[in-house]
Formats: sequence, structure tokens, C-alpha cells
Amino acid sequence: MRRPGLAPIRRGFIEMKQLQIAYSDRQGVTTVRRIEPQFIYLNVPVWYLLVWDDLRNDVRAFRIDRIHDVVVTDHAFRLRNREAFLRQAEQQVRLV
Repeated sequence: MRRPGLAPIRRGFIEMKQLQIAYSDRQGVTTVRRIEPQFIYLNVPVWYLLVWDDLRNDVRAFRIDRIHDVVVTDHAFRLRNREAFLRQAEQQVRLV
């Protein structure tokens, strides 16, 4: 798998387009996801993408360094209620 760099992630975020990504979790298991990037944040030393994950139908936090093979889709999205994303970010910070 190749690392895509930040350009397609940034494009999906700014243009509010869904991304199709391959994501490897901490055990190295890779899944393909369709996500709506809602927030980007830094929890030193790791950058995270807070997203709406279509596979899980829920808010998820993905480490950007574990995202592979990003495709910017033609599917636009709207920003969702920020409260669920803020709770996820707070929980993620406590785990590190």
C-alpha cells in the first residue's frame, strides 16, 4: 500500500467531498472506508481526522499516518452536528 500524502485528504476536507480510503488499524488490519472528513486535529505527535464513517454509520477518529490509497469521490457532504465529533476527540485524547 502506498501513502497518499496530504493533498487528497486536504482536497476532500476543503471541498467537502467524501473520501474512499484504505485504513490500517493498530493491529495492521486494513479496511476500505467511505468517510466524510469533518475535523483535523493534532494530538502531539499524531494528526487525526475526525470523520463520519459510512461503514460504521458513526463518528470515528483515524490517524492520518495510517490512511492509504485515498480517492476523492464526487459525493458531496454537509457538516454534521459538531458535538459528537468533539466528544470523540476528547475521548481520543484521553486514550493517548
